[in-house]
Amino acid sequence: MTAQSEESRQIVASLAHRVGPNADIARIAQALVTTLQDMGAALTPIIGHQGVVALYRRSIHLCASNHPRLAGTYDSVQSTLDLIALKSVLVEQSETDALFFGEVLLTTFHELLTTLIGPSLTARLLRDVWGPSLSDTPSQEISP
Repeated sequence: MTAQSEESRQIVASLAHRVGPNADIARIAQALVTTLQDMGAALTPIIGHQGVVALYRRSIHLCASNHPRLAGTYDSVQSTLDLIALKSVLVEQSETDALFFGEVLLTTFHELLTTLIGPSLTARLLRDVWGPSLSDTPSQEISP
């Protein structure tokens, strides 16, 4: 398995874990929005808010070509991460389409970031975004 396909698998697994076993459209939309917020929080100190917005807008643009109903969302995200607009469009999709779009959007965002800052730094910055959601144990502070 290549590093990129391993990263894609991890992204898909993380989103699926956040959605949970009873996937409905609202949970899918919220899981995607929460993941994007977590990514933004992890990346803003390094690439700045405008860098995160630029990656998000470019990811939406690339994904919208394969998901025409979301093409209007690209137009509505001018200078900010308009996750409310994204969520409102997602809840109008079928669960399958919304989940597929979420997977493609997160993977595209990750790939764009990797081309800018490299795979090692990308992995380190986003480790906490993917990691906690994949853990079956509750997060707790461990003393040495």
